[in-house]
Amino acid sequence: EDPVMGEKYDPFRRKDISKWNRFEMYFCAVFFLPARLILFVSATALCAFFVKIFLVGKKFGDEVSFIRKILIKTFSQILARICLFALGFHWIKTKHVEITAHSPTYPRVSALSNHNRPAPIILSNHVSWVDIFIYMTSIEWPGFLAKSEVANYPLVGTIARGLQTIFVERESKENRDDAVIKLKQRINKFEEDPLNTAQVLIFPEGTTTNGEYMISFKKGAFTNLTPLKLYGVKYESKTYSPAFDSLGIGLSFLFTLIQFHNPVTRYDLGVFYPDHLKLKSEDDWQVYAKAVKDVYVNL
Repeated sequence: EDPVMGEKYDPFRRKDISKWNRFEMYFCAVFFLPARLILFVSATALCAFFVKIFLVGKKFGDEVSFIRKILIKTFSQILARICLFALGFHWIKTKHVEITAHSPTYPRVSALSNHNRPAPIILSNHVSWVDIFIYMTSIEWPGFLAKSEVANYPLVGTIARGLQTIFVERESKENRDDAVIKLKQRINKFEEDPLNTAQVLIFPEGTTTNGEYMISFKKGAFTNLTPLKLYGVKYESKTYSPAFDSLGIGLSFLFTLIQFHNPVTRYDLGVFYPDHLKLKSEDDWQVYAKAVKDVYVNL
């Protein structure tokens, strides 16, 4: 290994290979893999099927009635939970954490009266493709800001549309600008009608890491200067990490399936209100991003 390169790209290195429990993996491959694979594929296919049924007659981006949204949410949450069970995530531990405990400058009590309002944007660190299923089972049931290729994935693309995901083509500046406009429209709509408007979950790092680091945040989540709901996810196995890295989606999916149990904790940090930062314009997004990142880093 090149030590300089190793240090530079440390957030993306897989460090658990020497800790893999080969006996457990072989055992699960023989006795659990077939059933788990069938259960996962069946649940994913059913989720896509029901989403498609409930969106009959609707184009992507069209308004959906309250009843349709409830049906899509109910079925997708149940089936996402089944997918997680098939992957070895038998339960999701949730831990509530106060922002003030990890940010000394964050005011414990704000004088503003609007600080109980929900946030239109949700943030989280990004470690694995499993993150998507974990947040599909959350109470917020958010849509996502995702790369445009996801829309064309078999089954997954249909589910993403049902979640009112905003797709962005990263290589196209015009498309990125259009995504920013759509995000702003979603925020405005959420503030007018929070009960019937999907929140948007954004992974501000823009990619996955090995879970030990947080890399630089992109500006998309911060330019509107709106309050942000903060979540964090931590995969706690001592032998295998489902981090999405150089293994590729195929091997990552396979190795996750052949673990007996994959422990995970979802951290709920509440809503971060930026009023104390005295932000004046969208150009101050880096100040906002740093303040939020400091909370995560100190977690």
